[in-house]
Amino acid sequence: MNYSLKSVLVKSGIAIACLSASSTYAQEIDEIVVTAKGNQTLDESLFTTHLFTEADIEAAQVNDIPSLINKLAGVTVNDSGGRGTTTSVFIRGTRTGDTLVLVDGVRVGSATLGQTALNSYPIEAIERIEIIKGPYSGIYGADAAGGVIQIFTKTGAGGGNSVSTTYGSDDLQEYSAAFSFGNDKNSLHISAHTEKTNGIDRLDNTLQGDEDIDSFDEDSISINGKVTLHESTTVQLAILASDSIVKIDNGFTGQTQTNDENVNVGLVSKTQFTDQLSWTSTIGYNDNESIGDTFDPEFESNFATERYSFSTDLFYQFNDKTSATIGYDYYNED
Repeated sequence: MNYSLKSVLVKSGIAIACLSASSTYAQEIDEIVVTAKGNQTLDESLFTTHLFTEADIEAAQVNDIPSLINKLAGVTVNDSGGRGTTTSVFIRGTRTGDTLVLVDGVRVGSATLGQTALNSYPIEAIERIEIIKGPYSGIYGADAAGGVIQIFTKTGAGGGNSVSTTYGSDDLQEYSAAFSFGNDKNSLHISAHTEKTNGIDRLDNTLQGDEDIDSFDEDSISINGKVTLHESTTVQLAILASDSIVKIDNGFTGQTQTNDENVNVGLVSKTQFTDQLSWTSTIGYNDNESIGDTFDPEFESNFATERYSFSTDLFYQFNDKTSATIGYDYYNED
């Protein structure tokens, strides 16, 4: 498949995904919106909520998360180059630092840069994405003034195993494998993905000439396990790790190489005492490191964030129209 045809298919796929996502809202209104808290469904959420299911993501045929969500109304994504470069997300005109990103309930991103490298999370490992537009600071804090994006990794409940290989122009090579076991009560999903491409020269750099190519290299692994201790209590452990290297042109210092390393661990327990009363707790760990290397040592950089978090909430449904939630949130960033 040549590059031009692939571009057409990708753009068409994005449009199809947006239409598919819109139809999903009407067809799957019983889908629980975890990000909104309180066991809300799509038709009950007070804020504008968008849901990308696994089917929507596959239909879009995009390479990363920014390409998927950039087509939503009210969401703007700006990148700083090509594949794998830092992206900024603006929801309804708010700052990029006003959009909170969660992966399996765990806060992610750089505390120094005030944004999350969404392109560092492999789209092959994602089961669904929930996006809430509007101020959600009352639940998640000031960094959710613009909205919340929550990414859920795949579980093994659906079953099925797959192995795939992709080759393309600019020496593109992709290898992935995924294995799923279990059912809705006890499951395990393991997947690994690697992608390499020489890329193209995106900028005619007068300092380094036109011969430098802006390559991209990424390796990732996702593990998601769920255990039902008894009929009312489940414990789920999700681990997502990625390591990427991207080269971009810089008009001042020549070619820049950035190494992004991300590790995300989330442990969630949920107990359903009765049909009305439930208790959910999440323990999270996130490690994000972005190392910039240039030909000039004065411009080298290292942004690192290590974050520990804990949240718990008790939810009670009085009736169809009235509910109450009491909770506690804690996180520490270094």
